[in-house]
Amino acid sequence: MRKGFYLLRDLGIILAAVIVMVFVGLGFARVVKNRSSLQPRSPRPAVLTLESTLKSVISKSIKTTEYLTESPPLDRALDSIAGRLLAELDPLPYEIEILVLHSPVVNAVNFPGGLIVVYSGLIMELESPEEMAAVLAHELGHVVNRDSVKSIMRQMGIAAFFSALGGRGGQVLAQRILREAANIKYSRSVEQLADDFAFELLISAGIDPAHMGKALENMIQNEGNEGFDYMKIFRYIDTHPQMDSRISSAYERSASADIDEMKFDIQWEKVKDSLPEPEMNLINLEDLLR
Repeated sequence: MRKGFYLLRDLGIILAAVIVMVFVGLGFARVVKNRSSLQPRSPRPAVLTLESTLKSVISKSIKTTEYLTESPPLDRALDSIAGRLLAELDPLPYEIEILVLHSPVVNAVNFPGGLIVVYSGLIMELESPEEMAAVLAHELGHVVNRDSVKSIMRQMGIAAFFSALGGRGGQVLAQRILREAANIKYSRSVEQLADDFAFELLISAGIDPAHMGKALENMIQNEGNEGFDYMKIFRYIDTHPQMDSRISSAYERSASADIDEMKFDIQWEKVKDSLPEPEMNLINLEDLLR
């Protein structure tokens, strides 16, 4: 009798979990559809709480290491660039936070909760604040479309994802989730949607989408230089397939756009000069979150 009771109880728990997962999944799908819009959709409270938890874990992990890069010119530039882009969106349910890691890796990563991590190697490859705006617009596309959340849920499962909400064990699981998220590779269709979002956001903010094409070209123009392992360093390129197609799309959208561009009042070379000297340090987020 006791074994039968426990079996029924366990089956009941499993059934309840499956029902919750189905309803959460359906609700989440409704939240993230209509991806073509520039305006963010409000997540359910449980999803929002979890995203904030995950954001707090990775932000804290990065801020406690020596790899975080900060400088007044860089901070002012990123605030100005992000501010103009965000002014074209309805308020997000959380504050966008941008952190810069000191590493020659050419990459930018977005995480749940509106956290965007940019490697200093990427900044050094860009030639203007408008190119930086194009990269951030692309990452904001992933944020608004909630791509990192969906990718993590597919990798870890909804039950594991939501269990990160509770206690010390939840924080450990959150760190494991974030290690997985540091290596997210989106599909071509997801990347294209983020690019399309970026083009429209840039135009709305008075920035020519051609800067996206120029940014991508600058990321690959020095490939093959001696002394660098570009298969490792150019992570941004490696995780964004069909580069020629993406570059062409940016220039095509620029040609069809009727835009009177407003340049940023930012001395970009001074921003880059304010960064620490580059080192052959291929630190990645997964290394910081061990």
